[in-house]
Amino acid sequence: MHAALITGRAQLELREFPEPEPVEGAAVLRVDRCGICGTDVAAYRSGDPYAPFLCGHEWTGTVTGLGRGESALREGDRAVMAVPVACGRCAECRAGHAHRCAAIMALAYGIHPLAPPHGGYAPRIAVPADGLVAVPDGLDADQAAMVEPATVALHAVRRRSPRRPRPRARRGSDPGTGPLGPICRNAYDRQCGKRSLKLLSAGDCFSYPLTADSFLDQHS
Repeated sequence: MHAALITGRAQLELREFPEPEPVEGAAVLRVDRCGICGTDVAAYRSGDPYAPFLCGHEWTGTVTGLGRGESALREGDRAVMAVPVACGRCAECRAGHAHRCAAIMALAYGIHPLAPPHGGYAPRIAVPADGLVAVPDGLDADQAAMVEPATVALHAVRRRSPRRPRPRARRGSDPGTGPLGPICRNAYDRQCGKRSLKLLSAGDCFSYPLTADSFLDQHS
């Protein structure tokens, strides 16, 4: 089996890997769609070291095999990979930096015992089964592959946006017109009552046609 890895500046290599196996605690999935994240592009352009597991981390797939262990999923289920729950015990967690949890970083940087040697730029992948989340029937593969970036945008809005804006707080701004910008705008509108969230690009504010309604309808 071949998978694509970002190995240096402007270098994308197809490398051969063994077929993934559903070892204990892991699930094997057929990758149905995989998006290209901005961090993938940045790594490709810069040549900075980039963990193999991150080479294609906006993916959705169908479970084709399950190892021993408890899992809410079954073969044939569609799923996306979620960020593991912070352990709450490591030094980072105890210092209040759960987003830098050692267990989470171990998976991202490939030192977790179940971390795959490649990311979603592959036909199949094996990942920890307890990190998978089932995809609702209402989402097709293209939409499901957007779950990871959509959750980033939704998390940002939930952390920073007022639930009941004061009269002066009816307008916000998001500096970017890539995929996260319009998703932030839609999430902000839903949470704050259709207020105005402007998208900024090159000093100009404008509306962008992409919406996140189909995803947000499933999880609102």
